[in-house]
Amino acid sequence: MPQLLPQTPIGPQNRAPRIRQTLFAVRHGLLAWALGLAFSLALLSCGEPSQPSVLLLTIDTLRADRLGSYGREQAHTPNLDALAQTGVLFENAYTPVPITLPSHTSILTGMGPGTHGVRDNGYYQAGPELETAAELFRAADYSTGAFIASFPLYSQFGLDQGFDVYGHPDNPLQENRGDILEERRGAEVVAEALQYVSRLPRQKPLFLWVHLFDPHAPYEAPEGFALPAPNDAYQAEIAYVDDCFATLKRGLQQHDKWDDTIVVVVADHGEGLSEKIEPTHAYLLYEGTMRVPLILSGPGLPQSQRVQRVVSTLDILPTLMELCDLAPPRGVEGQSLLGSMRADGEIQTLFMETLYPPLHNAWSELHAVRREGYKYIEAPRAALPNAELYNLELDPLESTNLRASEPERVRELQAILRQHVAGQKSSREVHAMEQSALELLSALGYSGEAEPGILESVDLMPHPALMLHVQERCDRLMEAIRASDWERSEELLQTVVELEPNGLAAHEMRGYLHFFRADGDAEELNLAQAAFESALKIQPRKRALWAHLAMIHGERKEYPQAIAAWKTATLAMGVTRGFELQLGRALYEAAEHAKQLERRGKLGDALHLWTSLAREFPTNSEYKAECERLRALQAPEPDSE
Repeated sequence: MPQLLPQTPIGPQNRAPRIRQTLFAVRHGLLAWALGLAFSLALLSCGEPSQPSVLLLTIDTLRADRLGSYGREQAHTPNLDALAQTGVLFENAYTPVPITLPSHTSILTGMGPGTHGVRDNGYYQAGPELETAAELFRAADYSTGAFIASFPLYSQFGLDQGFDVYGHPDNPLQENRGDILEERRGAEVVAEALQYVSRLPRQKPLFLWVHLFDPHAPYEAPEGFALPAPNDAYQAEIAYVDDCFATLKRGLQQHDKWDDTIVVVVADHGEGLSEKIEPTHAYLLYEGTMRVPLILSGPGLPQSQRVQRVVSTLDILPTLMELCDLAPPRGVEGQSLLGSMRADGEIQTLFMETLYPPLHNAWSELHAVRREGYKYIEAPRAALPNAELYNLELDPLESTNLRASEPERVRELQAILRQHVAGQKSSREVHAMEQSALELLSALGYSGEAEPGILESVDLMPHPALMLHVQERCDRLMEAIRASDWERSEELLQTVVELEPNGLAAHEMRGYLHFFRADGDAEELNLAQAAFESALKIQPRKRALWAHLAMIHGERKEYPQAIAAWKTATLAMGVTRGFELQLGRALYEAAEHAKQLERRGKLGDALHLWTSLAREFPTNSEYKAECERLRALQAPEPDSE
């Protein structure tokens, strides 16, 4: 295992002591060899691991500048700050994408989103062809365990590969709303992780990934964590996470899994906090969401070192491989951080992206490059102004756009960025899914011509920075809807419609208002269906729209349509356990309804329903058998002659 050790000068002043040491070593060499052998055997008998263990702690939505070790006064993060004192803190670490699943996929594979292909939560899955950190460590005879706090990282999205244990709860949809129960507290995750560690053999090294979600909105820290500053609930969540880390550290110490453990603390992305328009994350590529904390501590690492060089979360995997004397997989785009700790370390060019705006709102995606103190951001589908250039060394708050004053720099970085984007997995790879979804819209009997999917459209889209006020109104509208404040909901809906009359948000929000207000009312359900139909023609891959459409059909006992919509939401849009359960429920209710129709003598209607089920699921023997049985019952009696 490589060590970063101080160099001891050898000069005349050191020569005599070294000669005496050499004579002593010769005289007592045999004894030293015997003692060394005995000590090694003693270690083996005590069950000490021959390799260092690894703790990867990822903290969702944690800005770098909100930790005390990164300069935040009264941060209330003493435990994470103390870790930085025992290891290496990277001042300028960046995530390639401000979204949970693709960011974590990059951390665990050392590849950017355009290479590993995971571009958003839910819609994508880390494929089995990827080689993750867990697979590499398990191949090296490590125990591998992961303990997850939020839905975007659940096992159906592919990051469970290589883990002996992948801990998260089952997560069905909330009744009658289609919402996903998204988060569990850090204390629960840490307790589960420590219970797992307590069962492990002491002599076997461990790769442990613990994911904490608490700083993610909504900011609701547990009782007992006073706000470090007035109205700063976000910082209170961070203080709570710091306390969870302290519990995790104590537990690992109790199980003798701390002193020989390499600890990595990193965030998947930060939070905008409205400093540059964006209140949360995912839409823009400014420093608040892209610069993340990164702290490494443990065997093979220096203490109390701060690294100014720009690095990426893609560098974590190759760093761990070098520290543990393992070979990184082919295709890794990051580089070991051990080189960044030296003055002659290679200067990196970092790439960033977000496809969240087009996937969710029909707004332009963003791409960025960070190189030699500058950051260049481009919105390729947006009308002007679609380019931004910032000198982060002189302007860390990104307050002055240098696009007009430094055209040569813009052209240089634009060429680098566009070459990189051109070599990525296409953002249009979902077009086939969009087309199948649009065909289903037509098959379900919806009116109107199918429109092209948004990622296939060549038309200009709005720049997300110019549209975030629409999203802010939508968020407020959903709060009013969930509070059943219908008068306030109508007022907010009108403002959304005025801001973007023919956009996705207007149709989607109108659908939610009528859906949640319906309470069984047929006319409200009709209005909700019409609104969701219009929204799906703009964005046919948005699974929340399909889920609510499925629930409308289920309410009306239109089981073939409900099943088709649930199937689309479940299979084409990214498999989720909640949607699988809803699909299963719809299938059960459809079969029961078909049996009721038969008991009431409506054989034709029952056969039609069984036939619909068999068409959607042709391998299901029960559906096929019921169709054959009912056809036989309906067949005319043969002539007696």
